[in-house]
Amino acid sequence: MKNNLSKVEVKLLVQLDRNARGSISFMAKRLRISQQLANYYFQQMLGSGKVQGFFPVIDYARLGMLNFRVYLKIVYVNKTQLKEIVDYFVKLDEVNYVASCGGRWDLLVGFFSRNPSQFNKTFNAALKQFSDRIKSYQILTTIYQSIHTRKHLLRKRTGAESQTVIIGGDREKGVYDLKDLGLLQELNRNPRASSVFLGRNLGLHPKTVVSRLKRLHKEEILFGVKSVVNMEKTGLTQRKLLLSFHNPDFEKEQSLFQFAKEHPNIIRMVRTLGSWDVELDCEMKDSSIFREIELNLREKFEAIIKDSEELDLYSVYKVHFLPLYSDIVKV
Repeated sequence: MKNNLSKVEVKLLVQLDRNARGSISFMAKRLRISQQLANYYFQQMLGSGKVQGFFPVIDYARLGMLNFRVYLKIVYVNKTQLKEIVDYFVKLDEVNYVASCGGRWDLLVGFFSRNPSQFNKTFNAALKQFSDRIKSYQILTTIYQSIHTRKHLLRKRTGAESQTVIIGGDREKGVYDLKDLGLLQELNRNPRASSVFLGRNLGLHPKTVVSRLKRLHKEEILFGVKSVVNMEKTGLTQRKLLLSFHNPDFEKEQSLFQFAKEHPNIIRMVRTLGSWDVELDCEMKDSSIFREIELNLREKFEAIIKDSEELDLYSVYKVHFLPLYSDIVKV
């Protein structure tokens, strides 16, 4: 696929990947260009749709929530029918992720729920709504997610610029007051907003907002802000590799997870419970790299990999990590 990113845009995308709440002046210093030029490229990337938006990375497990992932095979005869289903899931407060796929599945939808029963009710309502459109589905329970820096865009792929964030797992639920939860909600709505703006609706002084955000970072519920990148408009390609294991071997599994963490083109690993044990999201400028990753994994971890499946990831319609406000207040 043709690379549609200029050198400056690549550098800017790296900065947004590391800290999308950074000011234009901060990014200009990192890029060693003028603030005016940095703002020009930033606005160009937003205006062209190369960057679709932003989202704060929030550890939903610290809010006492579970994450379920559902792969859907859809029966449709035109784009309008598919869009109707996409819009349904995008509008659901319980849904945190919606993306279109190519391969055996057409859509991947993520759900936040307090418990399996709540998820079951929400998903069954969708099945009833589209009983004639949803041909088949596969449900996975998320154990944890490991989100990695887009190292393939970096000139230096090791060191301080390389970051990994792990959310989910068996972490204890934190204790947060309504101001904390309200601040997370405001940040989810306006990820790049100033402290003044974030505090306005909550009656908080900007210094208090800064202090609370620092504490939420320290308590590892908030891990900064990331950007949503449009694959088609940037010339990048994303593919998902699903793996199932046999012959459980803790050391070999940890070695595979370390491989995923260190590989420059694997930007996310999701440990799951269900038909598949691991999801690997791979991003690249050249789609042939995906084949190299798959063959490398087969060679190194033949002893534990039972089966695999690959999917193309096309469009991301919704992504966030904050569960429904009323749910986290109830938990």
